[in-house]
Amino acid sequence: MNIWLAPGYELWLEADAADLAASAVFTGTGAANNRFWRYYAELKERPWPQNVKQMDRQTFVNLYVKNNWYDSAAKAVTRDIFGKDNKDPYRQYFHDAAIGTFAAKPVYLLFVYASTLELSTAATDSLLQQEFPNWLQQNMRDEYVGSYVYCDLLLSPYSLHLQDMLPGRTTRLRLLDSIFTGKTHDRLLARTITFEFTREAKPEAIDYAVRYINRIGDEHIREQVLQAAAGRKQQLGAFGKGMMAPAFSLPDSSHRFYQLSDFKGKVVLLEFWASWCGPCKQAIPALKELREQYRHDPRLVVISIGVNDRNGKNIRYQMIRDQQMDWLQLEDPEGKIQDLYKALLIPRTVVIDPSQRIVDFDAPMPGDPRLAALIEQTLQAG
Repeated sequence: MNIWLAPGYELWLEADAADLAASAVFTGTGAANNRFWRYYAELKERPWPQNVKQMDRQTFVNLYVKNNWYDSAAKAVTRDIFGKDNKDPYRQYFHDAAIGTFAAKPVYLLFVYASTLELSTAATDSLLQQEFPNWLQQNMRDEYVGSYVYCDLLLSPYSLHLQDMLPGRTTRLRLLDSIFTGKTHDRLLARTITFEFTREAKPEAIDYAVRYINRIGDEHIREQVLQAAAGRKQQLGAFGKGMMAPAFSLPDSSHRFYQLSDFKGKVVLLEFWASWCGPCKQAIPALKELREQYRHDPRLVVISIGVNDRNGKNIRYQMIRDQQMDWLQLEDPEGKIQDLYKALLIPRTVVIDPSQRIVDFDAPMPGDPRLAALIEQTLQAG
């Protein structure tokens, strides 16, 4: 769940771990503002329609977007949580963040609806213009940047949609830098740059994102991002091509353990994945094709590592059976080996040479001709 913190807060939270958000009781300094999250958890329990694919636009909009739900919720929050009895010095900031949450939520729902129906970019834009014309111009308010819902909307479905609408496309950072202003610009740019550090696994790939740090106007935010960039580059610089691959010992579904050293003398292709990862599932056919191509070549071993997937392992096992993924499948339920290999985002493909040195720990995805070329080059090098 989310918690709002500010200088001087001494906040206590008591809750039932089985239903944290709905049972949360806050006490202490800052408690009044944080009661918003309990309120919001109760409000968002409206069930998502099971028949949404058969639901026409107007019915969906009337039930889930309009119907004065968000307007009435915003008024209730203003009255019940951020009313005159709330003497917190940060009351106004978190009040605006709460209103930003309610301003962004209906638009977010429209994007979910469009995605569920697999609408085209043009059809999604038409839907947005019908229900919320000029939404960005009317709602780009710096006061809303304390809302994670507002920021997530602008960073994910909305910015991706704007990218698709632009002729020739453009990078996310360039888009954010050119469209947004003020605190919204700085907060979104900082979050996106930091995300790039997490996603990228090569020091040189971070340099592109670093170029935009000086575009952040807020000195404090800019300094934080600069420090994060330096730390990530130092971390990645200590782990790269030609270095020994981190050793591991992981079980398969039958609890038989395998060590990386078991495969010394072979080229090893590691694929980090999980049942909940959409791109991972999309890569399965190409990975199967790669496996089939080298099935009878003893010089190459393919290993998939299921990461942070304790709750979804049965789904993953079923996918392995259904997709006939008959290569070695190992378990990394707590993501410890994932961390060792800096595979913070998945899917991640790693290629290791016969001497167990890293060839590429951010290799191209299965199906990319560059991966096939890299494997062949490593096999030929012996």
